[in-house]
Amino acid sequence: GYSSYSPSGVYRPLTTRLAAMLEVPVLAVDYRLVPEHPFPSAVEDALKALEYIWTHGPRDTSNATKIFLIGDSAGAGLSISLMLSVISRTTDGATCIDPMKQVTASVLFSAYTDLTCSLPSYRTRAWDSATLTGDPLFSDGDSEIDIASSIETGKSYLGNHHVYNLRNPIASPYWAPADWLADLPPMLMVVGDAEVMLDDTVEFAKRVRKAGNTEVEYKVYPRMWHDHVMYSEGCTGDGVLDEAHEALKEAVRFLGRQYR
Repeated sequence: GYSSYSPSGVYRPLTTRLAAMLEVPVLAVDYRLVPEHPFPSAVEDALKALEYIWTHGPRDTSNATKIFLIGDSAGAGLSISLMLSVISRTTDGATCIDPMKQVTASVLFSAYTDLTCSLPSYRTRAWDSATLTGDPLFSDGDSEIDIASSIETGKSYLGNHHVYNLRNPIASPYWAPADWLADLPPMLMVVGDAEVMLDDTVEFAKRVRKAGNTEVEYKVYPRMWHDHVMYSEGCTGDGVLDEAHEALKEAVRFLGRQYR
């Protein structure tokens, strides 16, 4: 929820594995967190990082030629916010970023795209202790309490940038206008079927396609929970959660097609 974790902490195994699988340098951005730094601090940090990478390249010696963006959960939402910020600045005639300097493509795991928490999966994927189905991470079984708690998380992210406008299209990308969505670069979105945020991916991807953008793909992994890709260093008999490793391989295949 934009409030915890850093590249040097829980993300080190994932970013290391991605760098090895992709055979490219990976820059993990340590953006500012709430509550000390509410919206738009994280977006501003992401924009600065994007400008820096384009002009300095992976070894700080020349301009980058392609940039691939990868994010998970709130970081995936921030990745979309970054891409939409580039589009909106171009639309508004601003010159902060050259319109040709959008990212090349992105991979988004379990994206957090709707701060209103109004999409159906917040109810249809609520945890059910009787059947042991639904979201085991973000649901206690009472969807109304779950939604109210998640909305408070969104308000915390927004800080004073409201009056709690949970549909701000940069903070809450699901609500971005169709003309912005139409200009998004190629995206692969990955999500678990058991997540309350399932529709943050599925319905968002459908909105992008409805806007005329055919460059978005999404894949739903049956029975998987939020951000299951983080368990690629798991401790099953084979050493990893198979679905997590498959999601990473899918990301590598997708970015490989964009690299050509």
